[in-house]
Amino acid sequence: MPNLRRAPFGALAVACLATGAWGGLIRAGVLAPAAFERLPHQHGALMAAGFLGALIGLERAIALADARAYLAPAFCAGGALATLFGAPEPAGAVWTALGSLVYLWVTAVIARRGGEVHGWLSVLGAAVGLSANAAVAVGVPAFRAAPAWLAFLVITIFAERLELSRLMALRPRAKLAAVALSTAATAGAVLALVGAAEASWVFGAALQGIGLWILLADPGLRGLRARALPRYMALLLIAGAVWLIGAGALFVLHGPATGGPWHDAMLHMGFVGFVFSMIFAHGPLVARAVAEVDVAFRPRLYVPAAALHATLIVRLTGDALGAPALRQAGATGNVIAIVAFFAAMASCAVAARREAARGEAASAAA
Repeated sequence: MPNLRRAPFGALAVACLATGAWGGLIRAGVLAPAAFERLPHQHGALMAAGFLGALIGLERAIALADARAYLAPAFCAGGALATLFGAPEPAGAVWTALGSLVYLWVTAVIARRGGEVHGWLSVLGAAVGLSANAAVAVGVPAFRAAPAWLAFLVITIFAERLELSRLMALRPRAKLAAVALSTAATAGAVLALVGAAEASWVFGAALQGIGLWILLADPGLRGLRARALPRYMALLLIAGAVWLIGAGALFVLHGPATGGPWHDAMLHMGFVGFVFSMIFAHGPLVARAVAEVDVAFRPRLYVPAAALHATLIVRLTGDALGAPALRQAGATGNVIAIVAFFAAMASCAVAARREAARGEAASAAA
């Protein structure tokens, strides 16, 4: 049964996702400006710091089993939403930064208990996320914080990939490379926060390296030889890694873009192509860990995954050709794919409950 005590924190995360997607469609020109004047400008904060920060913070709070840890998702999501609903400009960002500080404490405690590389990489990712949110709280423009938000998510996901690989005899050189690449991504993100000219090529090279690491060293790719969920996850790993390499290449080639089509392309290749691909890949595992809901794998999960990547290609084609209609169609398709993914997850959860009920009935009859 779902754990309803965690529902309020999940609801906050979903609210950030919904409003963040709404703001993204306004920024893309799909929808007219909303009653919330700040909504288009809060798109990045709502998605990265609000939705994803709260979701990851909730997952870590559950792992720590300490009531204080739930302040992380509450402050991350609450701060992003507070700014949207009229809180003074610095206040919401300060609350989000406080949530990141709590999250840093949570990851440090977990890392100290475990004492493994993936735990300390999670701490590094948390520190980068805190730097991004703290910088926004003191007035740093969101475009300069965007690489740090992306670094927080990429390093956190990278650490989770190492954690999932810990039983698969990962080579020491692969772990060393993971640490070096994560450190380089952190350096590039911090340089971007201070406006250094070298930021983009350092950050872009690190993203390309992480993408190549996944393609060459991630044991999860062995799932290609399996069926059902392992193969689904492996295919999304490959797709996400390719997008991450592409995002890194654009950072290297086009530098610290502050707007326009290249800025749109590089950020959405990272945030949508990589991050949401990983969310789709790990969704059944996260549902079990966070909501205590079993999700039975069904091939229907491939439909929103394929739609996500296909519509991202449409969006990027619009960026490359300077065609607003294509970019708007792609942005709309991205949102529809994300909604379809959650709908597919819900249907697979229902299928799992039916299978469990049939198993219990069969056991009782025997």
